[in-house]
Amino acid sequence: SRYVDILTKRFLSYDIIKSDTNNSHSDNIYNAYFKPVLFFMAYISWVNIHLSIAKVVLFV
Repeated sequence: SRYVDILTKRFLSYDIIKSDTNNSHSDNIYNAYFKPVLFFMAYISWVNIHLSIAKVVLFV
């Protein structure tokens, strides 16, 4: 999950950089491909956190 956190911070900093530029083609690529990947990775990390909490609650 730490790897996902690093990727999330990298994508968020990339989002800040992209908001300063006006290249619409790369913005369309970013919105079409990288944002869904970012949300999917965030969802996976959220699920992993809750699964680990559930394991602690159920099995300990």
